[in-house]
Amino acid sequence: MLILSLLQFSPGLFALFYHYALGKNTRTKTDNLSLDYILGAESFTAIIWFSLYAIFFTTFYHNPSLSCKILPWIIAGIILVESIIIFLFYYRKGSSTALFISRRTAHTLTAESKKISTRKDAFLLGFISEVPELIFTLPIYILIVYILAYSTFIPTAITIIFFIIISTIQFFIIRTAYRTSHNLATIQHFRIKAKPFIRVILSVCFLLLSLATIYLGVSYNG
Repeated sequence: MLILSLLQFSPGLFALFYHYALGKNTRTKTDNLSLDYILGAESFTAIIWFSLYAIFFTTFYHNPSLSCKILPWIIAGIILVESIIIFLFYYRKGSSTALFISRRTAHTLTAESKKISTRKDAFLLGFISEVPELIFTLPIYILIVYILAYSTFIPTAITIIFFIIISTIQFFIIRTAYRTSHNLATIQHFRIKAKPFIRVILSVCFLLLSLATIYLGVSYNG
């Protein structure tokens, strides 16, 4: 949950989008557009969650002859590698908050955020904004689906909904900052100051999650 609440790409794009929308729309319309952006991001996350859950149950749960005992070990290895990648390459070098994506992609999405004028466009921007960090979130989603599939006491639907809500925390923090007279400059200044902390926390969280997944593999499979 901490990892999902600290990833920076979609919230960073949201801060830019809100800034540009506020410059050409009323506060009320901008707030409405921002909610559509958040709904788009939530929708992407929900689709990934439930798609993985359906695939997992179709493949393994209803086909007992198939084995997924090796899955925790694969996920643990991927997450361990990602803990290193996060620390070394998640942020680009420099004093800005530029992330790992290509500059061409960053400029394209920034340009798109300037042109948003309808609720549909805001929804689509929020939806697309979740794609670049799927490389980091997908192993986490698969791991949680694996745990839910074998757990007899964790409520599946409530857990997934809870994780979806957790992933939107930064959006509402940024939205509240704009609604309380803060601007893009102050938000970016805070994000730059938080950059070293976020880099370390994300890397450590991925490392601990990898170790926990290894323990999970031993507990479930011996």
